[in-house]
Amino acid sequence: MGSTTPKKGRHTSPQALFGMGLALAIATVVGLGLGGCASGGLENLAPLQRQELASAQGAFGAQKPFTAPFRQEGPGQGQVASGKMTYAPGHLRLDYTSPAGQVLLADEGRILLIGADGSRTRMGLGRSPLGRVLAQPVDFTRGTQVTNITTNPGWLQISLADALHPSDGLVTLGFKRTPGKGGLDFTSLEAVDGRSHDLRVELGPKTPFAPGTAPAPALFESP
Repeated sequence: MGSTTPKKGRHTSPQALFGMGLALAIATVVGLGLGGCASGGLENLAPLQRQELASAQGAFGAQKPFTAPFRQEGPGQGQVASGKMTYAPGHLRLDYTSPAGQVLLADEGRILLIGADGSRTRMGLGRSPLGRVLAQPVDFTRGTQVTNITTNPGWLQISLADALHPSDGLVTLGFKRTPGKGGLDFTSLEAVDGRSHDLRVELGPKTPFAPGTAPAPALFESP
């Protein structure tokens, strides 16, 4: 499925191996295979829940480019990583400060992890949840089953599973409500696979790009 290409004449360092593990974990834990012809599992949602789901999809679909610090926990016990995320519609870049020097690039179709020593791990996302989140236009319902919607005055969480294989795992997107603005702010992603491996990514305060500007396309391309 994925391929690892170490730089010629160099040994893969323990940090690079850990980084590859992170990339493989992300692809494995969030790669729940949301392909198929099944319709979205919205039939059991109450009208208010459907509104919340539409609000979350609309909020993420309208998300402007930003940078933000992030903290990643899992999927293994005690595994922790951190760094800076750069987001633009359809694209994601994670610059890790721990493990130092790792860079992860993602779009609708693939993940590329570049190790500090130049090693590379490539994986296809296909129609996985992460691929669907990055797909444009954003659609949280096609081929998925909404397993849970948790709401309170400050937060909204939407849990999605594969409509064909719901026992394979689920992804939960977390949004913070923005009082006085009537909106939602995407702040976290948690994924649990069928073997109970848990991966959670929490975002810190976002720094938007100036109006009329965006990250350079080269930032999301393989160097």
